[in-house]
Amino acid sequence: MVKLKYHDVAATFLLTIFVLAPFLVQPSIMRDNHARVEISAEAHTYTVTRRQAVIDFIEPLQMSDGSFIGRLHHAWAYATGLNSLYTSTVLEALSGTSSINVDQAIQFLASCQVAQGGFTANTWTISVTTTETHTAVTPLSIFGGLSSINQGTLASWLESLYRSDGGFDPSPSESSDVIWVTYAAVETLAYIGRLDLISSYLTTNRILEYYDAGGGFSLLPGDVPSGLGTYYGVSVLAQLNALHRISSTDTKNFLMTYYNPTTGIFRNDNSDNFYFLGALYILNRLEDVNSTATVDYILSCQSHLQGGFTLGPSEVGHSPFQGASECRYAVESLRFLGALDALDAAFTVDNEPVWTGDDTPPTTTTPPLPLSNELLLVGLLVGAIVTVFVTVVLINKWSTRSKTRKQKVVKRKKRKR
Repeated sequence: MVKLKYHDVAATFLLTIFVLAPFLVQPSIMRDNHARVEISAEAHTYTVTRRQAVIDFIEPLQMSDGSFIGRLHHAWAYATGLNSLYTSTVLEALSGTSSINVDQAIQFLASCQVAQGGFTANTWTISVTTTETHTAVTPLSIFGGLSSINQGTLASWLESLYRSDGGFDPSPSESSDVIWVTYAAVETLAYIGRLDLISSYLTTNRILEYYDAGGGFSLLPGDVPSGLGTYYGVSVLAQLNALHRISSTDTKNFLMTYYNPTTGIFRNDNSDNFYFLGALYILNRLEDVNSTATVDYILSCQSHLQGGFTLGPSEVGHSPFQGASECRYAVESLRFLGALDALDAAFTVDNEPVWTGDDTPPTTTTPPLPLSNELLLVGLLVGAIVTVFVTVVLINKWSTRSKTRKQKVVKRKKRKR
């Protein structure tokens, strides 16, 4: 019989607990949070227009400091400028900005500007990039709050990130060729009326390096073109009055290859619809889109649970899948199609939207991002593999010890003979 040493058993047990514990605990936390969303929402069925249902869903996403979170179950600490961008574009399109505290929203966003001129994602993080700056300046422009910031230092900061090739770096300490970095910088300069600080010629030529012969734009020069890259590419060219430098027909044809006219979907869901329709809208080439089918699909993504939108119709029965970004994708897509009046139809909401997240005021520490279900599964799999590997190694070690002991016993018996 193999005698297992205490430290070997303890090591295996502790390693197993160490590897699996985070992934075993996190799902229970996620389930608890999701349960809170379903249970805490006040049961109060009422009928309003689809438009008002979305506005009512967005309203409780604003925190007392003016910031916005992305979902009803998110903690206050997850409020960011990006969520402010999502909510502001939705409310602007639906004429619903009066439902929130605009002054407080402006004050929060303005407080995210640092001395150098750029913006952080919120007041408790320190990263300053062109993307985070863009997500703050966009809602400030929508809310009429640009006079609350130092536009001069902002313009100078962005100018310092401008490269000789016509593109932009995300920050003074980083370099990136991803197209959305230049998109964010150009859009921000356009908001404050300072496109004169860059060379339209150089930046146009830089953006054309992302352009594919087939009509699409990629996220990186020479990479595979996509709807996302094309949206950013045509957006920049439009700001620089340079859309004539590409073939709108080729770009339209590229985008339409991903469209299913029967279901009304570009690729997979409403996030794809937003970027593909947005690019076609900028090009004024929506003529081949089956508007009826696409509008029907978008409307099928509005949840009766609390009135918000999800990415796809299969998610409408789950509260956690409603969010600010999903509402932005849906509402803006309807705007591109000139179909916002579809939201004037009556709509029944089963539960009054209520924020159920942690109301602890954010600190200066960046909160950890919640793990996705996919990451949890990967973690469990990796943990299981590591555990099995270690167990096999230890069993082999114990087996070797046992064989050694048996051989010693046999040798002793032979000597006695």
